[in-house]
Amino acid sequence: AAGAKELNMIAQDTTAYGMHSAGGAQLAPLLRELLKIPGDLWFRLLYAHPKHLTAEILDAMALDARVCPYLDLPLQHVNEQVLKRMGRGYGRRRVDEVLEQIDRRLPGAALRTTFITGHPGEGEAEFRELLEFVQEGHFDHMGVFCWSPEPGTVSARMTDRVAPAVAEERRDQLMAAQAQVSAKRLRARKGEKTAMLLERQDKDGWHGRPPWQAPEVDGTTLLENAAKNARPGDFVKVRIVRTGCYDCRARRLES
Repeated sequence: AAGAKELNMIAQDTTAYGMHSAGGAQLAPLLRELLKIPGDLWFRLLYAHPKHLTAEILDAMALDARVCPYLDLPLQHVNEQVLKRMGRGYGRRRVDEVLEQIDRRLPGAALRTTFITGHPGEGEAEFRELLEFVQEGHFDHMGVFCWSPEPGTVSARMTDRVAPAVAEERRDQLMAAQAQVSAKRLRARKGEKTAMLLERQDKDGWHGRPPWQAPEVDGTTLLENAAKNARPGDFVKVRIVRTGCYDCRARRLES
């Protein structure tokens, strides 16, 4: 009612919404209820824990084109032993299963993830498995953080720590690998026709985002030929004409 054009559902684990209520997990019914709201809107799910992402949720996302085909899966790692020590509640097999499930039920969805380097017990072999996984090219967007001890946590009491300099070097290797992946995946979108949500204007022109770019955490798109009466919150039909590593340029379609 206030004029918002994009509704982002965000929690530490969005897919656990309603899990502790009498009816069990309720994210899919919530999404179906939200889709009853009329008008030009986008809906986006962020921080979908791999352990709790279900086929029902993916099917609810596929019900309406206004749901951005986009998922943020905070995997944190892919090595079996490191995931166990992190207390993530899933292993490498579940990581592969959820990626296959998304590909089958929400084909073409843009994916974001985050990883942690330097968790206690992460040796060279464990990191190499993570690096090779990133190089496989599953994700459009990725963030990496170096582990640090948080008082009161189980990992803070672990003694087989990784030197901070090593964790930082591993982070840089992952980000360099992902930069190539992101550029390749974005390059594949050149020529694509899509909707774009206008956000702000500066001396370069209008900046905004297609459905596969989330606010604040991903790249942005520059519109080269916005209409003179363009306003923030407008949805514009565009064609992607130029791509970089994370950002791209688009031109408005006349019809």
